[in-house]
Amino acid sequence: MEKELLTIKGNRKVLFPDALFLYIEWKGKANPKKDEELADIIDDLDTEYFPSNKKESIAQSLPFLTFKQAELLFREIKKRYSEFTLKGIALASQPMEQNGRVTRPTTGVPSIEGQPQITPFVITKDYKELVTPLIEEAHRDKRFEKTTYEGISNFFSGPMGLLPCYAESLGLSLVDMPPYPKPGTIEGELPNRLMSNKDKHKQSVAGAKKRKEKTGRVYEDEEVGPPSKLSLILAIGSCTLSVFLLLMLMVYNSNFTRVKKELVATTDKVERLTMIQDHEHEIDVMARYFLSYYYSGDKDKLKAYLDNNDAKFTNPEVATVSSTMLEKVELVKNEKDTYEVTYVVGTTDEAQKTTVRRVTFNVKKKPSATQGWVVTSEPTTTAFATPTSPSTETSAENTENKEG
Repeated sequence: MEKELLTIKGNRKVLFPDALFLYIEWKGKANPKKDEELADIIDDLDTEYFPSNKKESIAQSLPFLTFKQAELLFREIKKRYSEFTLKGIALASQPMEQNGRVTRPTTGVPSIEGQPQITPFVITKDYKELVTPLIEEAHRDKRFEKTTYEGISNFFSGPMGLLPCYAESLGLSLVDMPPYPKPGTIEGELPNRLMSNKDKHKQSVAGAKKRKEKTGRVYEDEEVGPPSKLSLILAIGSCTLSVFLLLMLMVYNSNFTRVKKELVATTDKVERLTMIQDHEHEIDVMARYFLSYYYSGDKDKLKAYLDNNDAKFTNPEVATVSSTMLEKVELVKNEKDTYEVTYVVGTTDEAQKTTVRRVTFNVKKKPSATQGWVVTSEPTTTAFATPTSPSTETSAENTENKEG
């Protein structure tokens, strides 16, 4: 049974200048209008990566996406869902014109006719990038069964093909791209993609017969003279090209490893930021309660907010809290369930002296606790420096000297 091909619905134009890009179709209720989490993902990505120009946002571009937009979306979906199925994706293009050295779109009307498609397109935890799946699917597509392996390879690797357009969209060099799959390594690949030795021999014999009919001789039987200058130049050129390709391969391996590490680091950073955003509000609520009791001087009221380990030795201070401002929340390095919070706290003592300080402590989630979180480290307090005038600084120094 042949797969149903995707077709573009409506007459929406694309808003970006890319020659090649992606067309996607959602499946059932798995779409931004009915899936709140998916809508949040798109909104968060647009806020982080496309804040200044809504025309470049994912929400405005759909159902068409640049390769950069698509990779950002698919990688975030990979993190949030165990498995996510789209009805399909297709390579899409738009008419372009050459004006001097500048190539630009003409009508903005997209097309997916005759382009590789994947239906359905499933994003799992094993998802890496979209280039390789599109290439492999093209080698399985019966629409291209008369096209040789070399023909499909040239289609993807040519000047306006998927590989250079994808690299430009993501700001990569071609050596950073995933390797093109070798013939015979693609699961479900259509047979007879490569010209067989028998066919090559037939082609060679047919060519020899034509030459004999034309000249009376078959070139293979002719006397071989000394190599010409052109032959020497070609031989030297071939050697030079071989060395160049070897060097390019070495550079490719090095850069691919580097880019892979950078992607892992970026993914980890986005994951940590997402976790902070998800828990920041509930942490802030608990921490404000904790700080009010911390400066109450009442150890018993404080116990409900302390972890049973290091934090249980925390002793409260006596002061009246006049202001509490959350300065930052960070995940503790190498830990995914402990957060470090820093507050700027203003207090007034019995002498009505106001002090502003930074208070830093760690918290972790504990569902059985009063506010669902507990403090796991003793608070550390440091002075909060604020910009002051020279006269105020002098006055502050005199006050410190007197206190000393």
